[in-house]
Amino acid sequence: MCKGIGNCFWKSNELFCVYFHNQRDYWDITIEGQVEFHYPTADNGQAHGQYNLGKLYMEGDMLDKDLTKAKYWIEKAASQNFGRAVWLLEKWDSMST
Repeated sequence: MCKGIGNCFWKSNELFCVYFHNQRDYWDITIEGQVEFHYPTADNGQAHGQYNLGKLYMEGDMLDKDLTKAKYWIEKAASQNFGRAVWLLEKWDSMST
């Protein structure tokens, strides 16, 4: 257990995995220091997961702030008529994010 995060373990001699506290979302970290975040619900096409991942990129709390990625995921959720994503896209240009 990694204090304050969740489970963490070595997947191989070169790849370390750190799970977020929900035990679903995780980071892969290579020994060279490359980090990749995985958010399975978004990757699997679930609108709510896509919206949440977009918000994470938009707010820059758990992930580096990236408005291009944020809009990409929110648009994917909105294309499935996910209400909060549709509303957020309608407000996108007028927001100061």
